[in-house]
Amino acid sequence: GVAIDGYILTADHVLGNANRILIRAANGDVSEANIYLRDKATDLALLKPSAKFNSLSIASENSRIGIGHDVCVIGNAFGLGLTLSCGVVSANEQRGIGFNFVEDFIQIDAAVNPGMSGAPLFNDKAEMVGLVTAIFTKQSDGNLGVNFAASSNLISAFLSDAKDGKLDRAKAGIVMQKAPLPGETGRAGGLIKAVASNSIEEQSGLLMGDLVLSANAIKVRGQADYLAALVLAGEDGQSKVQKAFVELARKTYPHLKMLRGKQYKESEITAILTQGNQGLFGDETSLPEADQEMFSHIQSNHRGGVRSTVKMLLEKFEKK
Repeated sequence: GVAIDGYILTADHVLGNANRILIRAANGDVSEANIYLRDKATDLALLKPSAKFNSLSIASENSRIGIGHDVCVIGNAFGLGLTLSCGVVSANEQRGIGFNFVEDFIQIDAAVNPGMSGAPLFNDKAEMVGLVTAIFTKQSDGNLGVNFAASSNLISAFLSDAKDGKLDRAKAGIVMQKAPLPGETGRAGGLIKAVASNSIEEQSGLLMGDLVLSANAIKVRGQADYLAALVLAGEDGQSKVQKAFVELARKTYPHLKMLRGKQYKESEITAILTQGNQGLFGDETSLPEADQEMFSHIQSNHRGGVRSTVKMLLEKFEKK
């Protein structure tokens, strides 16, 4: 673990089912600590130590690291005592790996072995840029050079949310799958498969079939990215969903245009603007409410005729 502002930050799985926590300092001194807050979703936890420790600084936004940057880890590999290992950043923004419910990892090739969970990851300015929480292995727990540290972004969001001793975190109100599926072509994103009733997402107008491109400036390629975006947005995550938090695409496949969960061919759009919705999709089918409002607005405000209106509409979503 690492001392930050009077607390000890560590990986949650290190605590296990412990009912008593002892901390061994670098000089060998041992003191007690209480569990302040645990977050299994991110695998982060805060302890309140009885002793005082010098705090480490978390890297600022401008000091955060990119691929190829040098990093070092100080941990307790195999319980042998403090050890240093160094390497480079192999990848950033790794999510959906499968270790935790919410992931925002820095992938590193610095040697990480059992006993090093909760170890700080440093940049060349001795600033903490991550916290080691996972190693990728096959048949053993030994280092393979594919190791993961919770990002400083995720750590900062966790610490900010934990100030009052509890997590006030936005819950995802949508379920999405990665797009395009294997063997398909199309724009990369998260395709919404379901929207929870009365959720913030439903209230903000998201519908099944929308393709999410990004959320909170984070590229979305599936559910894991959206979950991370909500957590990284902090306590304002829910309200941000309603304030251009999500960027959508409504062109998903060639010759088909997606408007609020329904794919329309160009001929269908022309017919809607010319004749209205009556009978177009059969007696029992009607346009989604959001599309009714959109088409009604275009019909009443665009003066260039149906052909130019369709062209304008398609160009609009081509740009999306």
